[in-house]
Amino acid sequence: MRKKSNDLDGQIQICFTFMQKMEQLVAEYARKKGLTYTGLMVLRIIYGEKCCTQKQISDMTSYPKQTVNMIIRGFLEKEWVELKESKEDRRIKMVRLTPEGMAFATKTIEPFLTCVRIVFGAVDAEDRMGMAKALAAFDDAFSTEIKGLLS
Repeated sequence: MRKKSNDLDGQIQICFTFMQKMEQLVAEYARKKGLTYTGLMVLRIIYGEKCCTQKQISDMTSYPKQTVNMIIRGFLEKEWVELKESKEDRRIKMVRLTPEGMAFATKTIEPFLTCVRIVFGAVDAEDRMGMAKALAAFDDAFSTEIKGLLS
């Protein structure tokens, strides 16, 4: 029996279905470009930030530092990124795209971002703001509740 969309469990199912569908589509795009979903998200951060630390990438994606490090090592092997010592602290390595990495990221990330911009642009600005506020409230509440399960 299908739940109504005004029923709490039905709304939860609708949200999970939308989230899973979006993630599957992005993962499919990433695979087509020779990346994993997480690899695409890390590349998107490096491309947007131009120069950042692995910790910043971890913070922005909420991926564990080990996951980010593994992806960065893969990018190093492909010569898409380089690591440079931070001017402030030599222990910190800054991640930056190489020319080869920039070329790959430009042809991979730019079409993805254009797609996202088109989709978001198709939604009324007030609705986008409402969605952002609702997602922020959801994230705060979900983080609190899930951390309770983890302790």
